[in-house]
Amino acid sequence: MKNQDGNFISRRRLLTAGLGLLPWSKAFALRGITETDRYVPPPERDGGWRSSDPQALGMDAARLREAIDFHDTAIQTTSYGGVIVIIYKGHIVGESYTTGTEGGPQPWTAQTCNDMKSSTKSVFGTAVGVFLEEYKEQVNLDTYLVGSSREDSLIPQIWDQPITDERKTRIKVKHAISMTSGHESREPWVPSSAA
Repeated sequence: MKNQDGNFISRRRLLTAGLGLLPWSKAFALRGITETDRYVPPPERDGGWRSSDPQALGMDAARLREAIDFHDTAIQTTSYGGVIVIIYKGHIVGESYTTGTEGGPQPWTAQTCNDMKSSTKSVFGTAVGVFLEEYKEQVNLDTYLVGSSREDSLIPQIWDQPITDERKTRIKVKHAISMTSGHESREPWVPSSAA
């Protein structure tokens, strides 16, 4: 992968720089993101996500409330429960936890866990689709997740441990989306004979 000057850049830098092809400050500035807007939330034990008044961030609070109300009163939400969390510029600006009458966690709160199973595939797939569209000149479905080094990997954290299974280096973006990496999985809800 090369930047606009023709120099090679790592996939890690591509993923973390916003645009990846420009210097950090310029890439974020083009997106209207300042250094103070860049935010990675700390773990829950250290306070977790920060929250803010949507109007203080320039949002239309009435429209945001309409969206949350629509979620809260939808038949699917009132029946099976649901959660909506809206994050803008690194701040939680709206959230609602609705306990359903027929299913879902009882009660549903910010601390409640819910077994999402395959529903996360659609969220992940959508995010990857947006990523692939935005970086179509640098990354595609056949791009490997693990590069030849930490700096050349889409998943740089893998280099924090020994790569004991060479197959990990052959997993591509398309394998992650379709969950066809070839690795055995021990999910608690799958019988041992099916894993």
